[in-house]
Amino acid sequence: MRLLRISFTLFFLCILQNAFSQERNCKAFEVHESLMNSDPAYRMAYTNQLKQVLKSETDLRIATNDTLYTIPVVVHILYHSSVPAENISNNQIQTQIDVLNEDYAALNANVLDVPDAWKNLITDSKIRFKLATRDPLGNYTNGITRSEVTFSGAFSILDPRIFSSASGGYDAWDTQKYLNIWVCELENSILGFAAFPGSNPSTDGVVINYKAFGRYGSAVKPYNVGRTTTHEVGH
Repeated sequence: MRLLRISFTLFFLCILQNAFSQERNCKAFEVHESLMNSDPAYRMAYTNQLKQVLKSETDLRIATNDTLYTIPVVVHILYHSSVPAENISNNQIQTQIDVLNEDYAALNANVLDVPDAWKNLITDSKIRFKLATRDPLGNYTNGITRSEVTFSGAFSILDPRIFSSASGGYDAWDTQKYLNIWVCELENSILGFAAFPGSNPSTDGVVINYKAFGRYGSAVKPYNVGRTTTHEVGH
């Protein structure tokens, strides 16, 4: 039940965040609408999951369960050898994990900037993120994969190659066990996008522009504080 509360809360917040999505150049809703119009299986799965959440919880009551849920994260770096900045460092990746944990625990410094109308909703989500230590086969991992992109140009938001090792991207790890994050160059200065509930498991996760990931390195102001990933994971 707690997970359903979290799902409903995040879905509600996503609707609110959509007002800011254009400013941030987030394309999650554009991807979602495209799939809703073109993929009947996606449309049915998304609708069924939404109905389940709305049926189970009809308000935003704060759960009293203090259990922490730690989500293993795998970060798939897709880079062109001609652009070294795309192959971001392990330390930069860790800064993004740090930001996620601060934001979802309501420990970020600018939580004080939340408008008064919403301050009573500020709470620790009890969700934490940690780079995976075991891959799907049980082997040790640092939670990071790196793939050299052999074709030129940036990825579009509907480019299936992002999610395919055979096509120059990287296959998703089991999405029932990991949060998959792909980091790459996205066209038209797009900052990122996310899969909504009901998405094909092969594309389930978030995709972030390497210029908006983590706190330093390749991250470019004003998108060098890790909030793009926080936003997309919220979707």
